[in-house]
Amino acid sequence: MKISIIIVNKNDRGVNNTLAELIKIKNPEPYEIIVVDASAGKLNDIKLSYPTVKWYDFKQSNSKQRTIPDQRNYGIAQSHGEIVVFIDANCIPEQNWLQNLTSPITSNNEMIVAGSYGSKDGKTIHDSENRSRSGVEYLDECPTMNAAFSKKVFDSIGTFDEVMGVGEDVDLCWRAKSVGYKIKYAEKAKIIHDWGNQKEDFSRAFRYGYARTRLYLKHPDNWRNILKNEKVALVYPVYLLGLPITLYFWPYPLLILIPAIKNINNSPIKKVSYQLVYAFGVFRGLVA
Repeated sequence: MKISIIIVNKNDRGVNNTLAELIKIKNPEPYEIIVVDASAGKLNDIKLSYPTVKWYDFKQSNSKQRTIPDQRNYGIAQSHGEIVVFIDANCIPEQNWLQNLTSPITSNNEMIVAGSYGSKDGKTIHDSENRSRSGVEYLDECPTMNAAFSKKVFDSIGTFDEVMGVGEDVDLCWRAKSVGYKIKYAEKAKIIHDWGNQKEDFSRAFRYGYARTRLYLKHPDNWRNILKNEKVALVYPVYLLGLPITLYFWPYPLLILIPAIKNINNSPIKKVSYQLVYAFGVFRGLVA
């Protein structure tokens, strides 16, 4: 089976780091590398450094601010592989990443496979989230920073929703699961992600919260799963809504110490701050 590795990008020079690793991969199955870039020529020096990479300059015809789903769909349309793999710019694949990610499809008839992720020092919020998946065989959803799809999935349910704006990767997973597909977890297919500074992480948290609300609005049948899988999307917004109780019960704000104590070994201040920003994103999604 031929594999198509797709990277969508806009102004992120870290794509150079990713491509430098991808072109060195030795894999039993043939593969192509596709970059769909919306940087308006700003990364042409990188483009010219990788002549074997299929680089497409993406121009959005309307005024959309975010074109990630559009770029992914364009990449799928240009791909020739029976398996489509997504990896984000500035992500570094570890040894045997591609084989570990795609072998469940080529050898075990899986249709969707998600890999694991981490950071260089292993100390970010995202590292702890990833560690919580250890030992899990199948996932409820996955981001497309590190995922492989049989092209049959797109033939069956369509591609990314370009109207969503955010959360289109999880939307695709939910649509796939609704018709019976499962998401296999391949822990050994790991990438190292540069998550950026704290400001970038808080911006990401806000987008994630916003996306989660938009997802539930699009998939109202999934609301019943919120207490099982998405307590953060409920508990922190409820906490913020309850802050006026402080006028009558001054200790109320101290409730935030509960999650802080639970995360005492996992950067509690950063963790709680991240989740509060996420909650503001949830509110923004409700009024969008």
